Amino acid sequence: MSRICDEFNVPADYMLGRTNTVAVKGKKKDVCELTGISDAAADFLFGLVNHQRYGEINKLNYLLEDLANDYNEDYDMQGDRNLESASSIFNAVFSYMEKFAL
Repeated sequence: MSRICDEFNVPADYMLGRTNTVAVKGKKKDVCELTGISDAAADFLFGLVNHQRYGEINKLNYLLEDLANDYNEDYDMQGDRNLESASSIFNAVFSYMEKFAL
């Protein structure tokens, strides 16, 4: 396993499916492990910050906070969703993806 990881320059946790990031250390690894987002998603967010695209960041924050409100309101203690009452844009996208198994 060690040789394979060395060959592809990825950590063992990535090869075992324990993480979404190939980053070995640093802020990117921390962000990916903390949030579960992929390297590509982290790179996109870092790019927005580096290019001071704060309008887009504010929009993403709004969408994520709206989704969080849906989760808080529409999930029972077992994690079952009441999709009919979901109001966030992301929740509508997730519902569509679940319906068509995407």
